[in-house]
Amino acid sequence: MRPPARALLEIAGCVALAAACSGKKDDDAPPPAPGSGEVVAPRPVVPDRIEGTLTRDGQPLEIVRCRPGHAGTVYVDLVTAAGALRFVSGDADHMYWNPRPEANERGASLDCSIPHRSWGGARRDEDGTAYFRGELAFECQGAAGAFRGKVSLDCGNISPLERALLDDGRRRRREAAQPGP
Repeated sequence: MRPPARALLEIAGCVALAAACSGKKDDDAPPPAPGSGEVVAPRPVVPDRIEGTLTRDGQPLEIVRCRPGHAGTVYVDLVTAAGALRFVSGDADHMYWNPRPEANERGASLDCSIPHRSWGGARRDEDGTAYFRGELAFECQGAAGAFRGKVSLDCGNISPLERALLDDGRRRRREAAQPGP
């Protein structure tokens, strides 16, 4: 004998309620879509880490914050009171100077030598934000001046899972770079 429709709805509601109250999270469930109205738990705040030096025409510039982003590829802006210097992944010969630090724009191209770069980052699908972790050593020249820097950055509220992915990617790249036996 089939239970009435109302009984089926009550059973389904109890099953859903039990699952929701069990404390278990459905790890296979996709995150809520932006604008869907679903409440998303806020990401824990992880402070950015900025270390190193940056100069313009031999004068020190204090990096007050870093601003990761994604425009076709990951980038990071080193924001100073005088402007923002942008590193774009995949562009080993250029960086970009924008004299307006608040503007999230590429700026004027600088010819660069970037002998050391080790970085990782990505765009988050759920909210469109980006994160960047890396080390950069560079010398750049252009109409805006001569820039020199050696920096180490963790930017964009990197979660423990993202950090683990970055660590794994770094480990795999180092292993691939090792000469074979």
